[in-house]
Amino acid sequence: MKTVTFAVPQLAAAHHIAFAVGPFSKMNLSDLREYEEEDMNNIRAATDIFGYCLPGRESELRNSSLFMAKVSLVF
Repeated sequence: MKTVTFAVPQLAAAHHIAFAVGPFSKMNLSDLREYEEEDMNNIRAATDIFGYCLPGRESELRNSSLFMAKVSLVF
């Protein structure tokens, strides 16, 4: 048995807190980015984006979140 404790640094309503337990696979969605020459200067400033899915569903995660990698370059 494992007990996990956490603390929220700011006040948060109960409906803003969620838990998910499972054998998730972690995928770095930043690897899906397509860089153009003018974007090469911002590569170091880009934030990594991670997605989580159940094992064997990586293609679905890639398909449904492909736009996230493109949006992160805009900001």
